[in-house]
Amino acid sequence: RGLSTPNIVGAKLEDELRWSPAKWRDAMERVLAGETVLYDKDEVQTPDGVRWFSWEARPWRDADGEIVGIVAYGTNVTALTNVSAEAAANEERLRMALNSFGGVVWEVDFKDSVITWHGDPEPLYGATYMPRKFKIALGAPDDNCMDVLCNDLAILSLFDENHSEHFG
Repeated sequence: RGLSTPNIVGAKLEDELRWSPAKWRDAMERVLAGETVLYDKDEVQTPDGVRWFSWEARPWRDADGEIVGIVAYGTNVTALTNVSAEAAANEERLRMALNSFGGVVWEVDFKDSVITWHGDPEPLYGATYMPRKFKIALGAPDDNCMDVLCNDLAILSLFDENHSEHFG
């Protein structure tokens, strides 16, 4: 909702916005004293429900550096705040599920090249398992010198009747 008064000269900002009047009053006093005030997540009760805003207020100075007003701007961060809360709740549910069944989930982030695991790997892999030693086996069907089932990843080369190579 925007400003409701066509002519707001002389009106109090807190009367027009009706958002967190105590915070606005405090912020305006601090800004007029020369401070920049920033709220990353300010909860606001609106007729449409709770909304979250990120806003900043700074001193407005004239050419001589004297404070002559306030510049304030902000953005609605309700969607981002709600998604962050949902992600945190999902992470907590995952943690509870892992703790209840005693398993391990590996999360692979290909963008950042990071593997993260959730849960306790010791019941599955033992106390001496070292996750940095990821074992890969390369083998061919007619060469049985490599036990591919004893490795984390096995790649077998297969050939068709045209001697084209495939991997399985």
